[in-house]
This record gives sequence, C-alpha cells and structure tokens, in this order.
Amino acid sequence: MKPNQRGPKSRFLDNNTNSTHYIDWQGEKQTTLLIHGDMRTSRSFDAVAKNLSKDSHVLAMDLLGHGDSTWIDSGYRFSDRSDDIENFVAATNLSKIHAVAHSTGAVALAMYAANNPGKFQKLVLLEPMMIVDEKFQRMVSDRGNRPRTTWKNHDELKDLLSKH
Repeated sequence: MKPNQRGPKSRFLDNNTNSTHYIDWQGEKQTTLLIHGDMRTSRSFDAVAKNLSKDSHVLAMDLLGHGDSTWIDSGYRFSDRSDDIENFVAATNLSKIHAVAHSTGAVALAMYAANNPGKFQKLVLLEPMMIVDEKFQRMVSDRGNRPRTTWKNHDELKDLLSKH
C-alpha cells in the first residue's frame, strides 16, 4: 500500500507548556507544512493534503487555541503563533520545507521564515494581513478578554464556517 493510501494520522508534540496537535499525511519526498488561519484547524486542509501527499510528506498543524492544540487563557499574539511554528519545526526536525499558510497563520509563518530563511524552500502565503498595526493588534489581543465562542454541535459550527 502506498503511503498516502494509509490515511492521515493524528499526532501530538509537547513542549514545556503546550501541546501541538497535527495531522501527518505520511507522504514521501519533500515536506509540505500546512498552517491554517483563524477559525480553522489542521483538518481545513484535508482535501488539499490528500492530493499533496501523493508527492510530498504533508503535515498540517493546529496552531495554539485551535483544534486539539493547547488553548491558553491570555489570547494569541502573532508572536505566540510564530513561536508555535518554531517549536513545531524544531521538534519535528524539519528543514527545506515547502509551507502553505492562510491568513493569521500566513503572518505567523512569514514572521518565523523572516528569521529562519534557510528552513524553507518555498512559501505560499494565502491572504496574509499586509499591515499589522497597533490598532489591529489591540483588536486581536482583546479577544483574550472576551468569552470564547462555542457551538452546540458540529453541524452548527460547520454551518458558520460555510458562510465565513
């Protein structure tokens, strides 16, 4: 059976304070890292990852506060997300990565890649915020002071995401 036919594996990496969940699509050749944006998870890339894993070892991570990764009380700054990516790359011993990231995940990846250009062969940044000024940072950091949104069931969440 070919590696991409085994199906994805749910895995966890633990560091000093957090646990990062990721999906390992187990393909071969170069590594492609997929990083979601807000209101998304590693599973947002399933259709793409299934196809990419035919020619690439695909890893899709859940950033802090998303999916099955650790949820912290203080909110999530871009630097927190960038550090999360750094910890993931270090723990998985990745280099010469092809990476695709969306929205806030793209900003966090760009921040990490700017300081570690040798880690990446290719970057694809989908809809990154081009200007992350103080006003925007205040709006994002205030999310930590508001109650988290929860949904009664998977269908309610799926309905919301389909309209996003």
